[in-house]
Amino acid sequence: MKKCVALVIACAFLMSAVACKKSDASEKESSDTIPASSETVTSSETEETGSSSFETTEPTAPTTTTAPTETTRKGDPNWKPTPLESMSIDTSHKNLDIPLDFVTEKHVVNDPDTDDEVACVTCRYQTFTVNDKGFEELQKTLDEILMGDGERLEKLYDQKVTELKKSLPSTEEPMFENYHNHIYLGRADDQIVSFELSSWDDSYSEKCYNIDSKTGKIISFDDVVKDKDVLCEYIESAIYKEDYPSEYYVNHLEEMIPKIKDGTIDFRFTFDGIIVETFYVSAVNCPDCFNMDYFFSVPGSYIITEDISNTISWDIDGDGKVEMISMGSDSDGRYVNIGGVKTNVRSNSDYRIHLAHTSTGFYMNFGVLCGSDDRCEVIYHINNDKTVEYVTEGCLTDMGNDYDPESMVLETEDQHYNIRFFGIKEPCTYYSFTGDPIEVKPRDTMFGEPYGPYHMKVDVEGKVKNDDGTWKNCTLKTDAKVLVIGYDSSTKELIISDAYSDESKNKTYRIPYDASKGQINGEFAFSVFDGMAYGG
Repeated sequence: MKKCVALVIACAFLMSAVACKKSDASEKESSDTIPASSETVTSSETEETGSSSFETTEPTAPTTTTAPTETTRKGDPNWKPTPLESMSIDTSHKNLDIPLDFVTEKHVVNDPDTDDEVACVTCRYQTFTVNDKGFEELQKTLDEILMGDGERLEKLYDQKVTELKKSLPSTEEPMFENYHNHIYLGRADDQIVSFELSSWDDSYSEKCYNIDSKTGKIISFDDVVKDKDVLCEYIESAIYKEDYPSEYYVNHLEEMIPKIKDGTIDFRFTFDGIIVETFYVSAVNCPDCFNMDYFFSVPGSYIITEDISNTISWDIDGDGKVEMISMGSDSDGRYVNIGGVKTNVRSNSDYRIHLAHTSTGFYMNFGVLCGSDDRCEVIYHINNDKTVEYVTEGCLTDMGNDYDPESMVLETEDQHYNIRFFGIKEPCTYYSFTGDPIEVKPRDTMFGEPYGPYHMKVDVEGKVKNDDGTWKNCTLKTDAKVLVIGYDSSTKELIISDAYSDESKNKTYRIPYDASKGQINGEFAFSVFDGMAYGG
């Protein structure tokens, strides 16, 4: 009986082996006969499905004999913008004097036992004041926008302060809330004021505003763009001409097109076009897109940026003819091409190029990497023969603005990256966009807000202010709670106060400070003040 069972099992194994062999053979035959075209994605299919502009097919198994397909693309790699052949630039306009103002409210809660700060709510928002006469309607519109946003932030601030007063937070989990906004001013002249308003409250939001300076009326996207289809085609062509289009740009474009078509897209003005969210579009390069009434009337000092096509088109000779400006590379390195005239320049990055006009002519500036992989500006003067000549380089400071080169202030790379704290910059050596030295008063009040509170890590010798205004020598003791409230550049001293919640107890002190090194008695400031970050 056992022999019979063994014989049956052996037969079963034999049948299974034969079946597997036939299956393997049929699969191999099937894979050899599948046509290669069934594994590929054609260009037309890619366009219809709206998938990525580059598609490749990977083998599904090691035995697949189909070769990977070539990449496909939507755009033309040889695409270039077709700018205006001629233009007329009106430079009779002026930049407006519109300084930023700050409104700040702050509520601090201290632990009644330790006097330590356990909660702080801050509301800080920006406003504009137009100092030029004759722009009352513009001021009304600015107030309506900015004070409206400020009132919204103040309301959130008041609500949070009310909550704090009802219950003292645990010292183990201090609470800090900050409601504020920020204005980026991209253009402010007697024709147009254009800016972006970013707000931080319980979430983040941003919105652009474009205002007619004379009437105070909001300028809409439909006022400026006359053919939205042409604008979409221009942006798409510029993106897809690249060998490897930015995935960010590709995805962003798909989100933008519906908003461009219905006119709800956010935009800002430049002097030669608009910025549609992140894309610069020149009205000279894409004249069929725009209502030209909004362009080519500029102040005497202005700056424009290469658009998404990586070119600038502008009349730099004053003869009414448009020259195209771009940057490229050859065996000799990076060069600037102005109307077909190439000049090699120093560049180690792909930052955008800028064209600036001042009272002394046209300049080009672009970023290079310096310091800790940060950006410095290299500036060249454009000669009559369209070659460029090196002028200066340096790091832009936060003085001046981004649209008026004659207001820009630069400093040396060494000065910019020298260790310092509390916003103090000494020694102060500044120069203009055109390389001329500028005398700038050192910051004595540092942003207008105190730094801290900090606890002293060590004893520091200094001076304390008496009630009669005189000063006497003293020692700030370890663990003292203080605020850094100012800097006296004439005596090289930090100005410090106590940080008691009862302000009547606070005294004012002075301690020696080497601003060029960021040191107090040979020690870096973060080694003296506990609670201060390494970078200040």
